[in-house]
Amino acid sequence: MKDKTENSRSLNVAIVGGGPAGFFCAEALFRGEPDAKVDMFEALPVPFGLVRYGVAPDHPEIKRVTKAFERTAERPGFSYLGNVEIGKDIGVTELQSAYDAIVFAYGAPRHRYLDIPGEELPGSFGADEVVGWYNGSPQHADLSIDLTVKTVAIIGNGNVALDLARILAKNGEELGSTDITSHAIEALKSSRIETIHVIGRRGPVQASFTSGELHELDQLAGFTPVTCGEDFDLNSASRAELEEIDVQRRRAYEVLREFSAPRAQTKSGVIRFHFCRSPLEILGETGVTGLRLQSNDLVARDNYVQAIPSSRPPIDLPADIVIRSIGYVADSLEGMPFDERSGTAQNIEGRIHRNGSPVPGLYAAGWIQYGAKGLIGSSKKAAARTASLLLSDRDLLPVREENGPGRIREQLMERGVRAISWNDWKSIDLAECSVGGETGKPREKFTSVEAMLSCLKEQE
Repeated sequence: MKDKTENSRSLNVAIVGGGPAGFFCAEALFRGEPDAKVDMFEALPVPFGLVRYGVAPDHPEIKRVTKAFERTAERPGFSYLGNVEIGKDIGVTELQSAYDAIVFAYGAPRHRYLDIPGEELPGSFGADEVVGWYNGSPQHADLSIDLTVKTVAIIGNGNVALDLARILAKNGEELGSTDITSHAIEALKSSRIETIHVIGRRGPVQASFTSGELHELDQLAGFTPVTCGEDFDLNSASRAELEEIDVQRRRAYEVLREFSAPRAQTKSGVIRFHFCRSPLEILGETGVTGLRLQSNDLVARDNYVQAIPSSRPPIDLPADIVIRSIGYVADSLEGMPFDERSGTAQNIEGRIHRNGSPVPGLYAAGWIQYGAKGLIGSSKKAAARTASLLLSDRDLLPVREENGPGRIREQLMERGVRAISWNDWKSIDLAECSVGGETGKPREKFTSVEAMLSCLKEQE
């Protein structure tokens, strides 16, 4: 326990993860305790996580949230340590001995699997791979994806599935003024895609789309979004849910229904929605050739409308590319209690627990806290709640040595780890913007860690 004299020194907090949840939490900590010291650790040299590598390049307005993050980073008590992988370069137990508290905010970077035959065929991808490919993520920038095909099937009924459909429906010229990677622009210029299927296991009432994202599909120059009128002949379970859903979901449902109205086909491509279908198998021998789908019936189960297999025979849908967009999962981290079933840190409202008891000084924020759901803005309130809990626990936090953060920096240097500072990031940022400006883009991202570090060496 800390005594009054111990409480007189600044609170030292380590935040693991440089994405939105981490920055939202840091800002909330500074609001509650302006003299706090916050060290933010990020595995990549560059910050902003999901904003940089997850937000679609044609949604620049969402990326403006980084301006708020930059203000947080300029606070005197904030330090950024990029290119530092917790669990590899420095351990959780080492952080525990050096900081008053640790907030895990490193998100959920990996796609979920369907666990069906054919999932590993060439031409079968996870959403994180394709999104990372066009957004320049070092993990996926070298993805080999051939867009000189006719048909793409996207499995999932959330906004990420719509982002994928929309980007693949655009040509390179339409995206030339965004921060999409140049290699993705070139691939889209050669695209021969005619049909994009968007497939969901439940119905249009249960879909997780937003109306704004759906309306964007209707504005595409070369593709028309289409739904089937029969999908809106709702059974009693879906009618009951429709009566209960909020305004946002109701609007999305109405837009989907509008897509079923007959329209003149003035565009060459189509985005076709399929509801109440589940994938049984990805077809093909040396590469993807199609997708076998079962039909589902919807039944009410404990205030939840569940999809169950129907007696109708499966159908085979031709496809050259299949993209799984059914959610993301986090990686476990040694020293952090982890729930394998939910893919989150073991926590209660942000306080990390082990065997039912809170672990003093350990907290979670963002997707690692509650799973991969919600928009970027929705993590702000949850992160602020975690920060509030941490500050309310001030007197319960374990006593740490005064120069613990300094010792962590010494250990990184001894291990040959080049920790990237905020000023280093600003140099990378300036270089990316400079190169992008030459072709009318806001930036041209470095797509490898090596390129990022080389950029800094050239400026030394």
